[in-house]
Amino acid sequence: MEQEKQEVKLPSIEEKDDRIPDLQVKVGELSAEIGELKGTFVSLQEEVAAKDRRIGTLEGQVKSLTAGIRNTENQIILDKEMIATKVAQEVVKRMIKPVAIKTLKPPDQPSQ
Repeated sequence: MEQEKQEVKLPSIEEKDDRIPDLQVKVGELSAEIGELKGTFVSLQEEVAAKDRRIGTLEGQVKSLTAGIRNTENQIILDKEMIATKVAQEVVKRMIKPVAIKTLKPPDQPSQ
């Protein structure tokens, strides 16, 4: 089996020299595009960092508000208990007062 030899034609030095300016322009364009992409990437990183800080701030505010709500709920429970206690004390006081007055009155003295 005999393989055919194919002749590979390499560009001449003159042809290569002619392509160099085109390639240099293309490299310049690609470099500029890479620079723009880098700038965009840096901008996006800064934006993400700013949003992360904002999220952190909002999380802190949510935690603070949640704690405030819990404190308010606890205070409401304590206030309800205090009101219930005062109402119960007042009810007991009003129930005991007539009984105490009746028991503390001296017996009626017969008329002479």
